[in-house]
Amino acid sequence: MAIGLYSLIEAAILCLNAVCILHEERFLAKVGWGVDQHKGFGEEPGVKSQLLNLIRSIRTVMRKEDRELFYSQQQTHVDKYTKDVVVIVGGFNAKVAKRTNENEKRAIGNFSLGERNERKELVNFAIENELSIMNTMFQKHPRRLFTWTSPDGNTKNQIDYVLIQQRWKIAISNVGTVPSADCDSDHEMLKATFKIKLRTMKKFQMPIRYDTSNISKEYCIEVSNKFEALNATTEEMRPEELANKAKEIFTEASKHLKTKQQKKQKWLSDEALQKMQERRMAKSKGQHHEDYKKKAREVKQIIRRDKKKYIEDKCEQIENNYCKNRSRDAYNIIKSLTKTFPPKSVIIKDENGNVLTESRQILDRWKRYSENMFANTSDPKQTAVDNNESYTDTELEPLRSEVERAINSLKDGKSPGCNEITAEMLKAS
Repeated sequence: MAIGLYSLIEAAILCLNAVCILHEERFLAKVGWGVDQHKGFGEEPGVKSQLLNLIRSIRTVMRKEDRELFYSQQQTHVDKYTKDVVVIVGGFNAKVAKRTNENEKRAIGNFSLGERNERKELVNFAIENELSIMNTMFQKHPRRLFTWTSPDGNTKNQIDYVLIQQRWKIAISNVGTVPSADCDSDHEMLKATFKIKLRTMKKFQMPIRYDTSNISKEYCIEVSNKFEALNATTEEMRPEELANKAKEIFTEASKHLKTKQQKKQKWLSDEALQKMQERRMAKSKGQHHEDYKKKAREVKQIIRRDKKKYIEDKCEQIENNYCKNRSRDAYNIIKSLTKTFPPKSVIIKDENGNVLTESRQILDRWKRYSENMFANTSDPKQTAVDNNESYTDTELEPLRSEVERAINSLKDGKSPGCNEITAEMLKAS
């Protein structure tokens, strides 16, 4: 059977295409034709290097199915990092050219090269994900815009791009190629200036926790005197002003209270802290130094000893508190030994039992729940008429005895509200 020249060329192209489809690390690297075998900058490429460039060039000419797979993978990455700054840089082998409609206004700028080819996936990908192609946003000389030159030097295209989210496009102040860079490639080096200003997180100020187990007499006297002076005033005040005055009284009198001092790793002794400092000094010699290893072993032994002694002392305190019927003190000690950090759960269910995870949906659900809870469907006037009672819009003021009874019924040991006033501080007044 005679084999023509066309059949030989077709067979050679099919074989070369098969080699290009194979993964470089699985096939080419095994025979010493991987990326590491490539020549450095400025060196004369040999036959082997030129053949590798040919294989990589053919591999970049992707079929439509390959392009769909490529953009689906990019879409997965974009969906994964929706809350972060996403910057996509690479060769897409597509020419976007000038924008053709208003939908492309925010994705494509006014300074692009060439005419759009059949590979429109890049433009659609940028529009769907609200990305901006930053190469086309800056007016430059054409030699600063084209990113690829054909082997014969006659064709120059813009096929490498830098994409960023439209809300962060101001972070990129300049994009352009560097023609003078010797990269030993038919692609030009693409340079982008990226500047981003992140918002500083405000430090959260922890509220002051007072030790209310033993309230001093000075606190009680000061609060009592100031409230008597407030009652003696003839000036009429609104409820909000009275609440602010009461908060000022408790805040000024809290200087007579001791604050709770909480430290991490309460079982650490002064000896352990001293050994840890010596270990820190020995670390400067290297983690593999014998002196550092010796200090590290000593620190671990002292920490285990101190923690064991701390737990034994706490168990003895628990036993003594139970013998003296101090269940609250015993429970607090047990809680301090066994309590773990509970993760915050913000997932709730709606009326139909569906799980809500979005913050806006959760807020709307709480709004509906509160409205339904406090909604009064009955008419109070009509109810009073039906019960042969007189209806009045004015409410009676609470009696002093009722307020005192409500304060005395508050439970001790509870966390304060936004005014930082605990139940013990109210009772002591």
